[in-house]
Amino acid sequence: MKTNGTLDNLNEALEPYKFFWMEWVQFEDCNLTDIEVSKIQTLMSTTSTFVWTSTSSDELEMLRGIIKKLKIGYQIFKDFVVVNFLSKIIQLARDYGYDLFLNTPIKDLDIAEDLRNCLLKFKTVNLKLLFLTYKAEEFSVGLVYGLIVEFLTLQKTKATVYINKPEFT
Repeated sequence: MKTNGTLDNLNEALEPYKFFWMEWVQFEDCNLTDIEVSKIQTLMSTTSTFVWTSTSSDELEMLRGIIKKLKIGYQIFKDFVVVNFLSKIIQLARDYGYDLFLNTPIKDLDIAEDLRNCLLKFKTVNLKLLFLTYKAEEFSVGLVYGLIVEFLTLQKTKATVYINKPEFT
């Protein structure tokens, strides 16, 4: 059996999901079954590179099916990531003050420095322009999607803390 090749393919198919894995598998549109999620999580918990000890052809076939599902469901996952990014921006705006948050130059936002620096990479003056500059379909491709992944990864590592929360006007 070609176990090592299958595991390499699984690692490759799973890589773009890893940063948001727990959120994805809890999402109702995740196309993996509970058994498949459990199998992947068991493999992920043992090592960063999967090691397959079983030679069962049924289990190997299951892995091949998981790989196919990961590839087929990737666009849905990306859309899920984009929606989560937009939700985080809305949460920040709600806490900060919608107009103030969207109209303040990104460089002047009183949010965690690494999050602010990430938002600056979108190359727009403020967040209102971010949503006017990029088309909806651009959010799930290329550099824009990469920045969204970076933002969500940073945001997950720490709670967003306002340096000096502005007074609402």
